[in-house]
Amino acid sequence: MLLKLYSSGSHDLILLFINNIDKMIDLEKKFLNITLKSRIMKYKNSLNQENNNKKNQNENNNFLLTLESVSINNEEIAQMENNTKKKNTDDNLISKKNKKSQIFKDYETSSMVFKEELFRVTKEILSKTYGIDIMITCIRKVPDLLSFFGKNNSNDFIKFIISNFNKTDWIIKKEILAQIPKMVITLGQQGLNQYLLLCMEVLITNNSNEFNTYELIKSFHQLLKMGYLQHEQVISIFRKLLPCLVHPNVLIRHEIMELTKSIVNYLSIEEIYSNLYKELSQYISLPLIAVK
Repeated sequence: MLLKLYSSGSHDLILLFINNIDKMIDLEKKFLNITLKSRIMKYKNSLNQENNNKKNQNENNNFLLTLESVSINNEEIAQMENNTKKKNTDDNLISKKNKKSQIFKDYETSSMVFKEELFRVTKEILSKTYGIDIMITCIRKVPDLLSFFGKNNSNDFIKFIISNFNKTDWIIKKEILAQIPKMVITLGQQGLNQYLLLCMEVLITNNSNEFNTYELIKSFHQLLKMGYLQHEQVISIFRKLLPCLVHPNVLIRHEIMELTKSIVNYLSIEEIYSNLYKELSQYISLPLIAVK
């Protein structure tokens, strides 16, 4: 139903579609899980029914054999019964395996059809230029979409992020910076190193907007806390951010000071003195132990 909102081509309906895309994913997951549980329950009920039918059949066919009326000895009777039981057991196992396999195949097929259709629509939205409200909403949904589609389908989202980083609109850049820590959870260390960190470093040297500067420092701090940054990366980017310690904006000064405290605690004393002390001493008169 919600996929039809995008097909309408209406600006308001496309915005409604993007706003509800995470809810749609959640509902689809729940629906597929309910369907799977329902199929498993039906399968279990059918097994119980089969067992009851066999039990009734065995009771009906349970009659006494008299050796006088049947010219078969006890050993032959036992052998025939064992062969029949073995055949029935093998047939039942094969039937159960086939039914179980079909249940999960149906589930995977339903899930794949939904994913393919949603991915097609999402790619179209990312590749087109819409109004600022649609673009902002779409950027905010990227972490959820990345998580849903998986790392293998991340290229289209990365292209979208990089292309919007190159735009002059500070609002778009601010939204991307805010979502980077969430995106890294799916993209991983490789995606961060190859694409996102490079974009962040470029923005440090080519940025005059205070909102972007604040969001960049904040995202960098979150990545540090999440453990995604290597020592060399921390030192390299922090050097470029040091002038923010005397920035006229009090929010930026506060955020960079908090980042400084985290970095001083993150790096060893040897690393700080050999890599950052000279630059830090230009802005901070306190001993490093006091910053800690």
